[in-house]
Amino acid sequence: MKKVVLSLVLMASTLGLSDGFVVQFAQGVQGKSVTVLLDGRIEHTFAGKMGFRSATGSWLSVCANIRKPIVEGQYYSARIRDTAAVGGNVALAGNIVAKFFNRAHTPAQSAALQIAVWEALEYGDSAMGPNSGSFQVRADPEVLALAEEYYEGRKGPGHANFMEPIEAQDQIGPQPDLGKDDTIPK
Repeated sequence: MKKVVLSLVLMASTLGLSDGFVVQFAQGVQGKSVTVLLDGRIEHTFAGKMGFRSATGSWLSVCANIRKPIVEGQYYSARIRDTAAVGGNVALAGNIVAKFFNRAHTPAQSAALQIAVWEALEYGDSAMGPNSGSFQVRADPEVLALAEEYYEGRKGPGHANFMEPIEAQDQIGPQPDLGKDDTIPK
């Protein structure tokens, strides 16, 4: 697997310079399949880190809107904002990503990270309840236990990148560590 240097677009976004760019969803990279109950509908979906690319590089992030599915190869326009500046539940989810994204190295950890982010986006600052409400998750006990641990990270503070598309799925990823490469498989 060839390493690709983190996009200059992401570096610019950290400075608040992103006016929008075209991205492509490459693939789910690391995570697990989970079952969700979403507004009364049962769905099987991927929970974990997802790979994206643009003209200048590639990066990983997690889903920030389970109600807007995307498919491999899909292109769309997006802009990047700091989660803390967006505020509300996005800021809470960004706190989780800032604290745990780079610590999630296994499929179980990446799935747990995704579930914690979904919970923060859906329910904000209330206690995590993966088995109640309009959004519920069924996953391995190990994954749910890790998700509860990660969910505590919502109390922040933290900063992450919120990739806000025009008509596609929102994403949250770590702000760039300029001394590290983030990659997706080719």
